[in-house]
Amino acid sequence: MKADPHPREEERLDRLTAYEILDTLPESEFDNLVALASKITGAPVSLVSLVDRDRQWFKAKKGLEDNQTGLENSICAHGMSQQDIFEIEDTTADHRTADMEIVRATDKPVRFYAGAPLMTEDGLPLGMLCVLDHTPRRLDEDQRFALRVLGDQVMAQLELRRRLRTEITVRRELEDSLAERDLLAREVDHRVKNSLAMVTSFLTMQMRREKNPETKKVLQSAASRVGAISSLHQELYLSSEHGFVSLPQLGERLSTLLRHAAPAGVSLEVEMAPIRVEPAKANAFAVIVNEFITNSFKHAFRGRSSGLVQIVGAQEGRDYRLRLSDDGIGMGEEQDPPAEGLGNRVIMSMARQLGSTPRFGGSREGYSFEIAIRDDIAAETH
Repeated sequence: MKADPHPREEERLDRLTAYEILDTLPESEFDNLVALASKITGAPVSLVSLVDRDRQWFKAKKGLEDNQTGLENSICAHGMSQQDIFEIEDTTADHRTADMEIVRATDKPVRFYAGAPLMTEDGLPLGMLCVLDHTPRRLDEDQRFALRVLGDQVMAQLELRRRLRTEITVRRELEDSLAERDLLAREVDHRVKNSLAMVTSFLTMQMRREKNPETKKVLQSAASRVGAISSLHQELYLSSEHGFVSLPQLGERLSTLLRHAAPAGVSLEVEMAPIRVEPAKANAFAVIVNEFITNSFKHAFRGRSSGLVQIVGAQEGRDYRLRLSDDGIGMGEEQDPPAEGLGNRVIMSMARQLGSTPRFGGSREGYSFEIAIRDDIAAETH
């Protein structure tokens, strides 16, 4: 049975369109959430499903080949107006789903559904974070709680994506507005602290419940890493000496934190001349370094047994030139153009806080990012 339209359907669709998320490329931020949803619930299929006017489209998916389906096969359309978890223990016994093709299919039919609504702050549903199984079942309370938390994280990612896009537009129009930059920094700081605290608590809870030693070890490692990032973030904003932060020291701290994620045989080196900057600029530097190194570790050394990622900083006249580089596969056929993807949009946004326009470089010998930090604050040249 096809679900009835939402009472505020046109307003809901306008809001979904405003997020500019439909038909975009896959992004790891969402892929990781559906993978975790399947892991926690034991369901073979998990989706970030966004309900459009005549279809449901999957921003992230696990265990399903289709990118979208018609609304006649959308269980999400029935559940997205719920305020809490929407669960159908046996889809063949529910009049809303019993006649759907996905339920009556002979190969891998959908017999169980549970989803958390993806709700905007003013109560408009965009879709669902859902898990599906091929046999009837029921989630326990911990699994329901986890699905609810992960649904909140999907909305947090959508909001962050929207805010970053808005921020880029605003910054281009208000490049000289220091007050606006400070306001954005405080907003990002607040959200980062809250998100890190919630993720740490969630991972710790799952680690205590997990019986499998290997999975427990992975969760413990993840919790430790998030905790370290949270501590570094707190130190960056509360413990900078005389209101300034040493970028070389911060670079070393970040490198220590990130080295454990390096592929086997890949080294990470830091060679930076002294410079101290304001906390807001240090935060921008930290985000850029994290995004670049994480992307290099993930994409640049596929099929390689060795490699090098470098952070180099040197004084050039009144400017301080920062260069991040790797000697990986470079601009090969599998690599997206520099302007694509949330990671590179984050780098572009943070680069403007450093007072300059970045320059990307790519070849078969590797990939690089360069920016001149405007040295009008507290550079140490001696």
